[in-house]
Amino acid sequence: MKTTFLKTLVCACVALGAVACSDIDDLRRDVDDLEHRVIALETQIQQLNNNVAALQTLLNGTTINSVTVTDGVYTVTLSNGEVLTLTQGSEGGYIYPKVSIDDEGYWTMSVDGGPFERMKDSEGHDMRAVAQDGKPGNDGSDGTTPQFQVDGDNCWQVSYDNGTTWVDVLNNNGQKVKADTSAGAQDAFFADVKVEGDKLVLTLLDGGTAYEIPIYAGFKCIISGASSVVDFDYNATKTFDVDMAGVETTIVTAPAGWEADLADKTGGGTPAYTLTVAAPVSAAAKTRAAADSRTDVSILAVASNGLSTIAKLRVKLTGMVLHNPTVKSITVDKATTTENSLTFSVVVDDADGWKYICQPTSDTAPDAAKVMKDGTEGAAGANTVTGLTKNTAYTIYVVAYNGDTPSPLETEEARTLKGVTDYYEEGVTLGGVTYDKNSSGAQLITAATTISDNGIYFIDVADGVEITLNALTTTELVLIGRNSDKCPKVKIASGVISLGDGQGFILKNIELDIRTADNNTLKLAKLETGTLTCKNLIFEDSKIEIGENKNLSYFSNATSSIENITIRNSVFHINATANAKATRLINFGTKSIADNGSVIFENSIVYTKDYCTHGTLVHINNTSHTMPTVTISVRNCSFINFIGQPNAYFVLSTIKSVDFSKNILWEGKNYAKESFTFKFYQEPGGTLEYTDNKCYGLAENNAGSWKYTHPDSVPTIDGHYTKVDDPLASTDFENGKFVSAVAGYGATIE
Repeated sequence: MKTTFLKTLVCACVALGAVACSDIDDLRRDVDDLEHRVIALETQIQQLNNNVAALQTLLNGTTINSVTVTDGVYTVTLSNGEVLTLTQGSEGGYIYPKVSIDDEGYWTMSVDGGPFERMKDSEGHDMRAVAQDGKPGNDGSDGTTPQFQVDGDNCWQVSYDNGTTWVDVLNNNGQKVKADTSAGAQDAFFADVKVEGDKLVLTLLDGGTAYEIPIYAGFKCIISGASSVVDFDYNATKTFDVDMAGVETTIVTAPAGWEADLADKTGGGTPAYTLTVAAPVSAAAKTRAAADSRTDVSILAVASNGLSTIAKLRVKLTGMVLHNPTVKSITVDKATTTENSLTFSVVVDDADGWKYICQPTSDTAPDAAKVMKDGTEGAAGANTVTGLTKNTAYTIYVVAYNGDTPSPLETEEARTLKGVTDYYEEGVTLGGVTYDKNSSGAQLITAATTISDNGIYFIDVADGVEITLNALTTTELVLIGRNSDKCPKVKIASGVISLGDGQGFILKNIELDIRTADNNTLKLAKLETGTLTCKNLIFEDSKIEIGENKNLSYFSNATSSIENITIRNSVFHINATANAKATRLINFGTKSIADNGSVIFENSIVYTKDYCTHGTLVHINNTSHTMPTVTISVRNCSFINFIGQPNAYFVLSTIKSVDFSKNILWEGKNYAKESFTFKFYQEPGGTLEYTDNKCYGLAENNAGSWKYTHPDSVPTIDGHYTKVDDPLASTDFENGKFVSAVAGYGATIE
């Protein structure tokens, strides 16, 4: 996090290299101040995690030997020699999650001043911090230690599986919690920490819950050399000094195949006790537990007053690696993938076995503990999951295990085949209406023809057969390619499609060629009298061929509007030469989207082989053309050589919201200009989400970059998108196929 912040500042310094010396001095002071605050936040994160771990250890039957305090830092030495640190207060005063343990031994957390609520695991179960009666807890076998971090957006995250997976910390409104210094910042982890006589008293921030941990200076059991794993050869014996005081009884345990004994030193001495450990005699005597990182030589020491402590010494045989189950690879066999099944193989190392869960990627991801508990046992070789949904992304979550110790969670994503859907027989829902052979007025087209009227047309023609679409005014025109594996061609020779008062114009699984049509290809027409509302303009699973300097749409009717525009899983090919003008895809002249309407681009591609300018997604004419209740969402799209210059992708006035995220902006010709996302005629008044995109290309000379806003925008948004390494794994301009190399970004159209 610190590195990212400082890189940003370095870039700022370079950009401002020509300013006055006094300004440079101010900038340097700002850099120093920011670095200081970043270091303070990193320190606070570390202290938060240290305090959480120490709190759990202290409340799991631990006995303290001594406590020292220096500048608010409590150094706690346990009776087994382990040293903990508790920090009360730190510089910075950042807002952070308040963590506590309730009187039943469960973790609780409060954010943004809200009430303390129990932390939940991935299944919604309360998370135990303190061991149940009769069970160990400080070794982690019956408790989870949460860990915290701050992500790249400066928001808190928490992990419940030792840092394998992280989830956002949310407030009561479901919003992420920023790590900032605004009102409400805390400078203390505990309400109070103090030593009272022979007790360390910890008072938590949950309203006063206090815990007392005994301090018994005359009680200890410490094994010398226990801070690291000790190697043994077969049949080897080693001795270790043991410093004990105040111990009345001891119990010594060792792994299977090992022997251990605690005795007084011959002839006395200091320390007065010796622990003798003998390794297995030979490989035949060795069991898996002989080198198991979960098993130790242990001394349970009990004082006369009933206090106890456990001192541990980790041992292993020379040349053996402590068991660390690992998932080395997950390989999906694409050759055997079907519409409803995935086949995969898994390679693990140092493991008794492995388990997996295969579920839709959109579902909440399980953690390692859930996979261990509910996962399916994996087998050597091919493993097949059946009963899946076609054309759906699935994630395979895999955990290797050794005994009951899991590896970190590993994942692999795959997609089931689309298969072939007969929309005429099976039906398809578009714009809230289901269309099939039984729909009123439905027609099946099997030969070349010309469409000149309203209607619902299922098209099933041989390859190469083209359907002609004449200009018409329509209240409902639905064109659907019958079978999902074929995309019939429809060509508009001239004229426009005027949208009337009704369901609208809908394409599903169609290749529409509008290169020879009029400049304004689609038009929201004005009826002779009154007003009209067109419900939908929908392009789904379709490809649109657009000519150079052609507008895809032009809605200009002062008394009419359209409710929803949806472009999903579709490809727009702009047939333009280098530096030519591109198209305005959604173009409004006067009246536009109805109240509470929407414009949605989802998982779609807009591309041209050579870069073209004037790339615009949504355009209005002037400041009086407002859309205060309209939402615009452009997510997981790929814009290839589609340059928002000299205008921008969005030319707008007031708007309810714009979400432009998870997109790939790619330019491969080193075009030496800016490309802009927004141009506002006035303050938009709504919310803007626009920073989470992957950008590539544009020559750096001549100020070439992907800019947030046009310089004439009101307001302007300072800065530009950060370029990344090429986010495309492959480009196929002939067939319009562009494969993302960055999971979760850009379009994924097969």
